[in-house]
Amino acid sequence: MIVITNDMAFDMLPHAVDLFDKLELNEYRKIVSEKYQGKQMDKVEVGIEVFKHIVKNLGKAKQEVYSIVAIVEGKTAEDVQNQSFAKTIMTFKSILTDKETMDFFKQAMP
Repeated sequence: MIVITNDMAFDMLPHAVDLFDKLELNEYRKIVSEKYQGKQMDKVEVGIEVFKHIVKNLGKAKQEVYSIVAIVEGKTAEDVQNQSFAKTIMTFKSILTDKETMDFFKQAMP
């Protein structure tokens, strides 16, 4: 389990906002909201749609992912870029599944 300190979270914030913008998540959120407006929303289906959107567009934000992972691993973004894909994805997944960190970013993001 990764412990994300206050300093790490604050250092990640600009990269997380850039990631949010590059993935056009706010625009995509609006599209999904319109699609399901007035309909019963299946959370699993919506989750799958959002996941697919992120995976499809994540290449647009490689440097942001490297920077975020680097902060948590105490490395440079270049070190993360050169490490194994599995290691990078496992760390990124740990960040995304850390409840406290996600609560913080939900509050701090636009």
